[in-house]
Amino acid sequence: MLETSDPQYNVEVSTGEVTVDVPDRVEQGSATTNGTSGAVIAYSPAFYATPKLNITLKNGGSGDVLEFSGESASGFTLKTRNSGGTYVNRDFDWYAGGYGQ
Repeated sequence: MLETSDPQYNVEVSTGEVTVDVPDRVEQGSATTNGTSGAVIAYSPAFYATPKLNITLKNGGSGDVLEFSGESASGFTLKTRNSGGTYVNRDFDWYAGGYGQ
């Protein structure tokens, strides 16, 4: 706070800056995709913004494809297809890093 007791001077602030450092937050777990419904992962509580996501497929096959949908601050859905395009069950580990709550 800027102030003066001398009436000859006025204090004026024309610009300012605020810096906020929010602590990092990490969520992680394991799941299994389930055919066409996939695996739905919900963060509780949600992150402030969509976190960075890392997936490790544990029992994948050659040519497997990961399909993400609904990736947001509150979670994501993951489905897996094999090289023939058929939805398959696969185990995976996930790691989400971001900030908020």
